Amino acid sequence: ELTPDGSIDMEDLEQRLKKHKGKVRLVTVSAASNVTGILPDIRRIARLAHAHGALIAVDAAQLLPHRSFAMGAVSDPERIDLMAFSGHKLYAPYGSGALV
Repeated sequence: ELTPDGSIDMEDLEQRLKKHKGKVRLVTVSAASNVTGILPDIRRIARLAHAHGALIAVDAAQLLPHRSFAMGAVSDPERIDLMAFSGHKLYAPYGSGALV
């Protein structure tokens, strides 16, 4: 669910993760919306995902050209497990990208 401003409803996310604990393997979220400009609380989402046994993948294509974004240490409960981004938004050739 989303809040009226288009943000992720964190309480709803937490309830869904609790309800399906052990079944959710991956939570995927965009780090920034190019439509609304919303920047979700990625660290909080990561903490929730890890607390419920899931990994977190972040689509950072819209964020990385504008801000640096550290994935965090493996021991950090707010770490990002997987990050995808588009190379051309970072002035690399079109068609390039990465999953880290």
